[in-house]
Amino acid sequence: MIKINYQKIYYYSFLIFAFILPLSRAGLTFFSIFLLLVWFLEGNFREKIQKITTNRLLFSLFLFILWSYLSALWSEDINNALEKVGKYRYLFIPFIFYTSSLDLNKKYINRLIDFFLAGMFVSEIIAYGVFFKIWKFKHATPLDPSPFMIHMDYSVFLAFTSILLFNRFISKEYPFYKRTIYFLFFLTVTGNLFLQGGRTGQVAYIFAIIVMFILHYKISLKSIFSSLVSLVLIFSIGYYFSKTFQTRINAAKNNINRIYYKKDFRNNLGKRASYWILTYNILSNDTKALFFGKGLGDYKLAIADELKNNRYKKMKIDKKYLPKHHPHNQYLAILLQSGIIGLILFICIAISIIKKSYPWEELRKIAILFVVVFYIGCLAEPLLFKQFTLALYSFFVGIFSL
Repeated sequence: MIKINYQKIYYYSFLIFAFILPLSRAGLTFFSIFLLLVWFLEGNFREKIQKITTNRLLFSLFLFILWSYLSALWSEDINNALEKVGKYRYLFIPFIFYTSSLDLNKKYINRLIDFFLAGMFVSEIIAYGVFFKIWKFKHATPLDPSPFMIHMDYSVFLAFTSILLFNRFISKEYPFYKRTIYFLFFLTVTGNLFLQGGRTGQVAYIFAIIVMFILHYKISLKSIFSSLVSLVLIFSIGYYFSKTFQTRINAAKNNINRIYYKKDFRNNLGKRASYWILTYNILSNDTKALFFGKGLGDYKLAIADELKNNRYKKMKIDKKYLPKHHPHNQYLAILLQSGIIGLILFICIAISIIKKSYPWEELRKIAILFVVVFYIGCLAEPLLFKQFTLALYSFFVGIFSL
């Protein structure tokens, strides 16, 4: 009988998964299923369950998944609910990671992060090649050089990668030659962030820089000055050299003016604001939905029903677009799906990551910076709805569950 070496399977599977995180939808799908199969084949479920229940972060994640799945039971749109149930399989990766037979030491965790950075480096090469018209690649264009995913999702990857590299550059844990490499990589990643049309990562990046300097220098004149100088330099250079960034900033200004002066919500920012208004009105008039949500798959139905209300007849909102798309906000989506209970459980995961004790200081900083980038990003996009960003979240929550 062949003896399966589960430790080696986990070891190489997670390294490959880290590398392909920004590169391959098919690869992410394969490993999300493959790792689950390996985990079930390995057995030892009693021991695994005991480990999970004693880990506050994983227990918070488990409660969020459980409540999300329960909310599928009161969904009318069964197909959409089942699609979300299937996609949430990525959220089981942290449990597999934590209960695997791996020796989850500092060397291996840093190697996983390095493999992720290597995957980002590959995506960078392709993106810059498209931008400089050296080659063509899939749907990417010189104006939107995002090679493997839409620019909004890619901007989250770039923002987190940039702040991770920036953090390593100012850290005293690394020798000068490594910090030089990290700084050069940081420059290319940050430049790429402003070549993209995704404002989601750019906004999250502002907060991440401020938090990073506070983590290093506490709340002091040094952290305030360093944050201001970094933000002014990075965003000024980005605005000066990137036509895409200029266009997006000017478009945002025009959208805000149209909303404020003309009460016209038929633009990108206006549509996002519309979802806030609709969600508030849906939940304020339905106490049951406020606590339990409309169901995992019913956010579109809830929005469509709300738009039938007479109060929207004279409003300048895009009534054709709104019921056909997600709310462009993870928090609004969760409120509509599983109510305040679901939202509290999702936020509890972030609190657990921040409050957790870590085996070394840099991992604590990375964990907090990841929470800042991801949870700020969730204000602009439902990142748990997207395959790449959901996989990113699951992978790093697995690392932080140590």
